[in-house]
Amino acid sequence: MHDRTQIERCPNSEIGTHILEDKVFEMIRDIMLDPGKLRGCVDTGSELDDRSIARGLACVAGKFSALEDERRRIIGRYAAGQMTGEEYIAANRALDERQERLTGKKAQLVAAMRFPQHEDFVDASIRQFCATGNARLQACADFDEKRQFLMDHVERVIFNRYKITIMGSVPVRLPSGETTLKFRIEGEINKWEVRSNASRMGEQKKQLNALVPAVRTDALSATNSI
Repeated sequence: MHDRTQIERCPNSEIGTHILEDKVFEMIRDIMLDPGKLRGCVDTGSELDDRSIARGLACVAGKFSALEDERRRIIGRYAAGQMTGEEYIAANRALDERQERLTGKKAQLVAAMRFPQHEDFVDASIRQFCATGNARLQACADFDEKRQFLMDHVERVIFNRYKITIMGSVPVRLPSGETTLKFRIEGEINKWEVRSNASRMGEQKKQLNALVPAVRTDALSATNSI
C-alpha cells in the first residue's frame, strides 16, 4: 500500500513499539472517541463551504447567460444569411452540449449546499462513530482484535520525530446522500519522559547485572559448604 522507496528506517532507538502503541491508543481514547474533541479535528472540506458553492453557482449562471447571448447571435447570423443551415445546426448542437454540462455542474453544486439541519446531521454521525468505536475498543481482548479495530477506524498513523498523526474519516449520512468527513488528530510523545524511563531501565539493568555475580558466588559458597 505504500511506496517502499519512500520508507526510511527510524533512527530513534529510544522509541519502543509499546511506547508508540500506548500513545496512539491514548490519543484514540482521549480524542478520536470523544465527540466534542473529534468534531474539532474534522475537516468539513471545501465542498461543504456555502460561500464557495455560492460563487460557483454565480459563475455557472454567468456562463448560462453567455450561452444565451451566443445563441441569439447565431440566430441573428442565420437570419441574415451569414450561416448555412448545416453551420447553424452544428453551432446549436455545440451550445446544447455546453449547456448540458453546465446543468450537470449546477446540479452538483446544489446537491453539495448545506441546509439548516446540516450541522445536526454531522454531529449525529460523529456521535454514532464515537459510540461504535468505544464499544469496539472496550471489547478488544487481544492483539488481533486491536489490530482489526485500527484497520476499521483508522486510515493512517504517521510517526515522525516523536510527533504522531492519526488520520481517518467519519461516515456521514445527509439527505442529499452519504459522504465522509476526514479527520486529523495530532499528538506528541513526551521525549523527556521516554529518555527518563530509558535511563531508569538502564540503571535497573545495571543493578541487576551487578547482583547476578554476587548471587552466583553465594550459591557456590553454599554448595561448597554442603
